[in-house]
Amino acid sequence: SLEKFYFFYFPITIGIIFIFVLVSLIKPKKILEYFLLILIIFSPPTLLLIERCNIDIFIFLFIYAIAYINLSPLNFIIITILSLAKYYPLTLMINFFIEKKRSAIQIIIILLLFITTLSFFFFLTGESLELFQLKLKMISPTWGNQFSIRGLSLILEKLKDFDYSTVLIISYIFFIFSSIVSFKIFQKSNFISKVNISFFEEKLFILGSNLSIAVYLISDNVHYREIFLILLLPLVIKLKDNFKIKIFKYLFYFILVRYIFFIFANYFIMFKKYFAFIYIKAFSDIVLVSLFTAVCVIINIEILKQYKKK
Repeated sequence: SLEKFYFFYFPITIGIIFIFVLVSLIKPKKILEYFLLILIIFSPPTLLLIERCNIDIFIFLFIYAIAYINLSPLNFIIITILSLAKYYPLTLMINFFIEKKRSAIQIIIILLLFITTLSFFFFLTGESLELFQLKLKMISPTWGNQFSIRGLSLILEKLKDFDYSTVLIISYIFFIFSSIVSFKIFQKSNFISKVNISFFEEKLFILGSNLSIAVYLISDNVHYREIFLILLLPLVIKLKDNFKIKIFKYLFYFILVRYIFFIFANYFIMFKKYFAFIYIKAFSDIVLVSLFTAVCVIINIEILKQYKKK
């Protein structure tokens, strides 16, 4: 009786809300920022996410709500529900450290309560480690449609008959090397002195980066899951515009060029079968995530330092 609502009105409403949130996140003021917003909306990951209207679009919207509303009881409920729906929102536990000033004892109590609540619901619904592993195997995406560090390994194994494990090890080594180099560069810029983890943009970055990096490194993902990287852009734009930090200006340009490339490359990959573009896309993913990993690690260290001072 509600078929039209669920298959027409509801997904269209969610899509409109999602686009509204994208606009409110970027808040374009300059021509390049308007251009970036248009690229984001019409990028393959965004269009695919809106088309499918699956759980990931709700995770994105709820992360926005967690950072914006900042109500502890409500955030606890949201993170619990999201963690029951998918495994990777567990990384959002870091919100318990940043949503308000707490002592180490209070953090431990909240984490224990969170784990106990999850365990209870897992037991209640019959969830088990074997069932969890089975679900992961069932939802593995196709080899050419990846946002994962395994992407390059899957592509080269499929197209060039390379050894999967060897390429994966090389990918991890390159990722770690890039992250360390990026860490040194971002640390030298001293951007952390401009960061306040109680502000909205910083909270979005902390939540979005920890989730995106974990998803990218741990599991296979359809490329629409890179939309969580959009949550990182408000802080990049803030540090670029308000504090004139050059490294974030270059990072912004890299993101812009990557979106342009992805839109055009996706056409040639899908319809012209120019698979060489997939290699470039997979390599650019490693570079971009390693850059964000460096920033994320620096901010996470700063969060730990604050608790150490307490």
